Amino acid sequence: MDKPWRLSLIGLVLVLGLVNAVPYS
Repeated sequence: MDKPWRLSLIGLVLVLGLVNAVPYS
């Protein structure tokens, strides 16, 4: 794990994907 920022980046992408998937009313 010499690049922990990659893990954060992946997590951020997943979170953004979930937020975009949530239907706004």
